[in-house]
Amino acid sequence: MSDYTFKLAMFTTELRLPYDRAFPKAKEIGADRLWYAPSAGDLPFEAMTDADMDRIGACAEQHQTDIFLLCGGRKFKKVHLCDLDLDYMAEHPEFQEAREELNAAMKMAARLKIPAVATFTFAWPGEYTAGKPTWPMRWMTRGGVISDLDMDKLVRAFTLLAEDADRYDVDLPLCMMPWNY
Repeated sequence: MSDYTFKLAMFTTELRLPYDRAFPKAKEIGADRLWYAPSAGDLPFEAMTDADMDRIGACAEQHQTDIFLLCGGRKFKKVHLCDLDLDYMAEHPEFQEAREELNAAMKMAARLKIPAVATFTFAWPGEYTAGKPTWPMRWMTRGGVISDLDMDKLVRAFTLLAEDADRYDVDLPLCMMPWNY
């Protein structure tokens, strides 16, 4: 029998508790590694001061946990790629707001030496606006057909975000929104 033990991680937002209650609960459950995004009761990344960030880091340390990933790009999951103009993407209000959230999380990651900040990818055409999930469209196109223009938009968007990540010296993993609605 092996004496190897798995490292258990938890997306603390799933607990729906503020960080000062979520971190000890995660440790109690057996999760030493934390994937953190602000929950209700926590300040959003954009509103955090350096002192707020330091308190979150100290809380993780106090409970002998390690924040290995921040989820800083949650707003991107509601940005529709088809609404963005290739040449003026950075000026689009929803794109700007999502990018500000992500950059604030990158600032926190750099400050607390957290190696990565995740971002969600963009919304599927019709997602959140069609009044229902867009599964029929996804199935009919075998997961989706991306036009050359939309592929150029993806390249532009993630180039901008990768450049931001480079400035903060963090990795930028991309997340798909789980279809749990």
